[in-house]
Amino acid sequence: MRCGLVGIPSVRLDIVRLMSSWRRLFSESNELLVVAAGVTIALAAYALIQAVVSYLLTPLITVFVGEFPLELNQFTIDGSEFRYGQVLSAAIVLVVVLVLVHYLVPAYRRYWGREDDDGEKRS
Repeated sequence: MRCGLVGIPSVRLDIVRLMSSWRRLFSESNELLVVAAGVTIALAAYALIQAVVSYLLTPLITVFVGEFPLELNQFTIDGSEFRYGQVLSAAIVLVVVLVLVHYLVPAYRRYWGREDDDGEKRS
């Protein structure tokens, strides 16, 4: 009597082909590494922006408004808590990210010579 599964050799060949195609992808194409580095930097930048908003901008807002921390603002209806302070804090983070992208992307493109100062693409 024979032990084992019948399809094991074909599954093993498929895995070997998959691994070799991944190795080829990583060795021949650096675009994937550039995208991975970009995503990593973007996540770190987002964490920094979120910290700046939470620990610098929000306390400044509460100094002028005179309420307790923005994230703790909420109201209750029939026992359900609606934390509008969290939403406002996330909206501030979004606005800061959008402003940074609006100004940094054209500056980056000008630095690498992809656009003129007017925003027109160079040939």
